[in-house]
Amino acid sequence: MRSSQTEIPSSPPPSRLGSGRRSVYGFRTRIAKTISRALKPKPKQTVSEWADEYRYLSSEASAEPGKWSTSRTPYLREFQDAFGDEDVTDVVGVFGSQLGKTEALNNVLGYYMHREPSPILFVQPTLDLARSWSKLRLVNMIRDTPVLRDLFGDPTSKKTGQEILEKVYPGGHLAIAGANSPGGLAGRPRRIVLGDELDRWPLSAGAEGSPVELSRKRTTTFHNRVHGWISSPGIAGESQIWDLWELSDKRRWWCPCPHCGERQTLKWANVRIPEADEVDGQVERARAARYECEFCGAHWDDAERWEAIQAGEWRAEREGTSYAGFHLNAIASPWLTLEELASEWLEAQGDVEKLKVFINTRLAELWEDVTIKIEAEKLLERRENYGPKVPDQVLVITAGVDVQDDRLELEIVGWGRGSESWSLDYRILDGDPSNLLTIDPNDPDRDTALDDEIHREFVREDGTPLRISATCIDSGGHFTDEVIRFASARIGRRVFAIKGVAGEGKPLWPYRGKQARVKGARRFGAHNIGVDTGKRSLMHRLMVEEPGTPLYCHFPDRDIYDLEYFEQLVGETLEPVRYVRGRKQPRRWKQTRDRVEALDCRNYAQAALASLAPNWERLEINLEKARKRKGELEEADDQVELEQPSRRSKKPKQDQTETDEQRSARLARHFMRQRRRRR
Repeated sequence: MRSSQTEIPSSPPPSRLGSGRRSVYGFRTRIAKTISRALKPKPKQTVSEWADEYRYLSSEASAEPGKWSTSRTPYLREFQDAFGDEDVTDVVGVFGSQLGKTEALNNVLGYYMHREPSPILFVQPTLDLARSWSKLRLVNMIRDTPVLRDLFGDPTSKKTGQEILEKVYPGGHLAIAGANSPGGLAGRPRRIVLGDELDRWPLSAGAEGSPVELSRKRTTTFHNRVHGWISSPGIAGESQIWDLWELSDKRRWWCPCPHCGERQTLKWANVRIPEADEVDGQVERARAARYECEFCGAHWDDAERWEAIQAGEWRAEREGTSYAGFHLNAIASPWLTLEELASEWLEAQGDVEKLKVFINTRLAELWEDVTIKIEAEKLLERRENYGPKVPDQVLVITAGVDVQDDRLELEIVGWGRGSESWSLDYRILDGDPSNLLTIDPNDPDRDTALDDEIHREFVREDGTPLRISATCIDSGGHFTDEVIRFASARIGRRVFAIKGVAGEGKPLWPYRGKQARVKGARRFGAHNIGVDTGKRSLMHRLMVEEPGTPLYCHFPDRDIYDLEYFEQLVGETLEPVRYVRGRKQPRRWKQTRDRVEALDCRNYAQAALASLAPNWERLEINLEKARKRKGELEEADDQVELEQPSRRSKKPKQDQTETDEQRSARLARHFMRQRRRRR
C-alpha cells in the first residue's frame, strides 16, 4: 500500500526545469549571486573616470549638454583625480573663467555621493548664492545623472523630503552653506569640504573668523579628509585662494609648441596683437591676434593652440606638501578664441575696472593694488598749458561737486579715448550751500550759482562746442535735502545726487539708483557709489606717466592747480594688510591730511563718467558730424547775408543782433526755401 506522505525528490525532474514556475534552486542561486555582488568591493575609480562613465551635463547650465567627456578639457583630469590621492589633503584650483572649473567641482561632489558616500559640506560665497546653486545647478545635475537620480529620487518632488540646503542620501548627507553665514559652517563633522569662488568669500564670517578655517575645522575627526578650493584670484594681499596656492606644490600646464615641440606655459605676454598703426580698427586688430612660441617665434592660430593644449601636462614646482595646487588661465579655454580674448583686452585699455576683471578672471593673476605713495610734487611738475580751449581729444565732459558746510567745490574734467583725462577747471563757490543750491524766490528766472557752473559751454580747438554731460553731487553731508531737490529738478540733464559708500567690491556706479522721497521734491535717483573702487581707479590713473596713453591724467598750468590741490588729490593712502588676533582684516583708505576735497571731486567726476558708459568710437563719429554740421550752418549763414544785403542795410545797426533761437529759426526758413526751389 502506498504511503500517504509524498517523498520530495533530491533533484527536480528535467521536465520541470523549463517550466514557467520559478525554481527554488534557481532562486537560491540568484540570491547568492546578488549577495556576492553586493559584498564584492567596487573597483577603484578616479573622479575623472567616474565623470566619464556616469556624469551628464544639463542644458540649463552648459553650452554642450549631454555626456561628460574629460578629453574636452584634458587639464581637468589631474585636478579631479587629485582628490583621490592619499597624500593630498587640500586641492587648490586657481583658474580663469570659461575653463570648466565649477563643473569639475560638481564632478567631485557627485563622485563622493555615489562612490564614497560621506558627510559633505559645499560652500558658496553667500547664502543666497548657495540657495541658487542648489536649486539651479545641483538639482539639474541630480536629475540628468541617472546614478544620482537613483540616490535622491526625483529632485523636484516634495515627497522626497529633501531640503534646499540639506540633502540626505544612503551613507551620507550634503550640507550647502554660504561663507557669510557662520551657522552654516558650524554643526556636524564633515569628511569632504568643497569651496567655490573663494575670493568672493568675506574675510570673516560674522564674528566667528575666517570661513575657510571654520570649514576646515569640520573635518578634524576624519583621517581621510579632503578639502577642495577653487576660484579666480582677486587683489594682491587680500586673495584667499592665492594664500592657499602659495602653500601648494604649484602645478602649471606645460604645452608643446606644434612647430618646435618645446614645452612652455601659456602667458598673455606671448599673445601678439598688432599695433594701431599696423592694422586699422580695433576689430581687425583683435582678429589678427596670434600666440607666439617663446622658443621658435612661430605664431599659433586657434587650431594649433588647441592642439598644444590637448598635449599638455601638469608640472609641479616643488614637493613635500599635502596641498596640490593648479594654476591655469583662460588662454587654455576651448570655448574662447584668441580674437575674443584680444577684443576684451583692447576694450579694457583705459578702464581700470575692466582691466582688473580681465587680469583676475581671464589671466587668473593677482591685481596689484596701489601701495606706493604718489608724490604731489611730481604731479605739480606735470602741469601743461593747453590754452583756454578744450583739446580736440576730449570727447565728453563730466563734473564732480563736493558739498562742505560753508562752500561748494567742483571739478570739471574732460575725457577722451582710453579714459585719458584733462582737468578743465576747478571752482570754489563760497557761501551757504543751501543758497548756492536754491533758486531765489524773488528772482525765479535766475539760475543758482551752481547752475551757472555746470551749464557752461566749452569749445574744442576745432570749434566744436561741448557741454557737461553728467554731474555727481555729494548728498552725504548736512545739506542732503537741498542736494536732492537740486538734482531731482535737473535729472533730465543727468545731474545726480550721490552718496559715497566705502568697502571693497562696491561698484563705482550702480546699475540702478535707489528711489526715495524728500519733502518738497519729486522722486529722484539716489545713487550709492563705491568710493573705494573709485580711489583705487584714480591712483592707478595717476601712476601712468606717459602722455597720450590710456588713463593718463593731464592738468593745466593754472593758479588753482597748485601744490595744495595735488596734496589733496593724493591725500589718502591704502593701509597695508593687517591681522587682528591672527585674522586678516579688510584694507581701508586712510586720510593723511585734513582736507581731501580735490580727491572727492575727481572721484565724483569719475562716477559721472561711469554713469554714461561712453562708447568712444560713437562719440568721435557724433562729434565729427556736429563739427561738419556747424560748418554747414556757418556757410548757410554767410549765404543768407549775401542774398539779403538791401534788407539788412535798411535796419539800424543795433537791431542786427539776434538770439540763438532767432538765428536757428532764420536758418530753418532759409533751408525750407532752398528745398522748395529744388522741388
